Amino acid sequence: MQRFKFSVIPLLIVVLSGCSGGENSSDRSTKESAITLPSNLRTFVVEQASPSLVHIDIGQESGSHGDILAFDAEITSNNGMSGKLSGMVTTVDIVESDKVVQDRITEIAFDFPDFGTLVVGGKSVYPFDGSGTEEMTLNNPQIRPVLGGTGDFLGAQGQVETIRNENSTYSHMFELVGVAPWQDGDSDEQRTFTLSQGVPNIVHIDLGQEGGSHGDLLAFDAEFTSDEDLSGKISGMITTVDVPEPNEVTFQDRFVKAAFDFGQGSTLVMFGNSSYPADSSGADELAINAPVIKPIVGGTGEFSGARGQVETTRNDDGTYTQTFQLVGTANPNPPTEDFQSTLTLHQTLPFLVHVDVGSEGGSHGDTLAFDAELTSTEGLLGKLSGLVITVDIPEPGGIDYKDRIVHLVFDLGSANTVVVGGKSVYPFDGSSASEFEKNIPQIRAIIGGTGDYMAARGQVVSTRLDDGSYEHVLQFQTPRKFLYPLL
Repeated sequence: MQRFKFSVIPLLIVVLSGCSGGENSSDRSTKESAITLPSNLRTFVVEQASPSLVHIDIGQESGSHGDILAFDAEITSNNGMSGKLSGMVTTVDIVESDKVVQDRITEIAFDFPDFGTLVVGGKSVYPFDGSGTEEMTLNNPQIRPVLGGTGDFLGAQGQVETIRNENSTYSHMFELVGVAPWQDGDSDEQRTFTLSQGVPNIVHIDLGQEGGSHGDLLAFDAEFTSDEDLSGKISGMITTVDVPEPNEVTFQDRFVKAAFDFGQGSTLVMFGNSSYPADSSGADELAINAPVIKPIVGGTGEFSGARGQVETTRNDDGTYTQTFQLVGTANPNPPTEDFQSTLTLHQTLPFLVHVDVGSEGGSHGDTLAFDAELTSTEGLLGKLSGLVITVDIPEPGGIDYKDRIVHLVFDLGSANTVVVGGKSVYPFDGSSASEFEKNIPQIRAIIGGTGDYMAARGQVVSTRLDDGSYEHVLQFQTPRKFLYPLL
């Protein structure tokens, strides 16, 4: 991967007003931007209206592991953009008797029509009152990683500091690096390819209200091929976060988390939102011949450190075309030692909570929420928390392994976090509480971070040891050390 040069602009903070609705993100690639984005380091502020919230009570009644809080709100920015924010927070850690807060995994898309989208992940700390509808504490800033972007935000990395204001609006202060809008013509830092995906296998998990509603899940997988000798399997999870009102256009927002698995340890991770036609079943797919664009937030193996976007089109016959634009990843050689850091973490036995959804026993959509303590040879202390969601169950007579989509956060204190995404392969025993096979390493993508690990990209090799504890070897690059001298 090429080393980027960074420039600095001042942080501008102004009072913002005025909002407008969004439109399908697939239109962005054909429109000119009304703003000019600075090259590689840029800061701006987004003001968010008070959100509409829907609590999806999963598992035990009231606030519990696996619960989802879906939300959306109008947004404006101090550099002339307006649009809509949508997202969900999933509870992964419930307070102990001596605590008053809980951890939640966060997935948010900031959608600015005509410009692009930014996706944010990681975790947040919320007050706990047992309802499941708690919002962030007032005037308590929280920092989460920017995982990727599309359009004018292609290749975006960085972090965002979020504050809930006294009037229940929110302010989001972005710090972005690596923004690399697509340039026509050949470039060593750009790569394109197209995959032909077969008709997907889809399982609908009806959560919340009966029929299509907030929190509903679609688990899917499909085979793909290409003219460039790339073949493999895509698997993922789609979650409904916005259902149209009776008089609204019949499209709904859904969060998409998926992994393109090319074999030999090479994967690409897709994370973002799409607009879907809404019907009463909740199992509808993308509209035919209406492309949507989502960020590529990371990868492993040949695609370690990948970022960019993928345009997905559903064809007349129900197959899909996936067209990739990757930036900064055309060099197939691994990063040099000058650009790569390695961090080894030891994880204690995890505390696991199985949230059984859909069919009884291990089935599509089942969630495994967990947390565990971390140590390192460098003296770091921290906590790992996350979600693994089952998206593929083996057929009778098939191999007794299943795919799970993951969203993990390594919290090393002082606002220093590393976020991991992608998928893992788990043994299948009829439950969803199974852990890794012992002494068989698995590789997943590092897709972002905060603090000292802001804009981290790379991969982590995780191994379950004989005693049930885990070792995680993180191999990553981050521009943070190059930014500090300029700041």
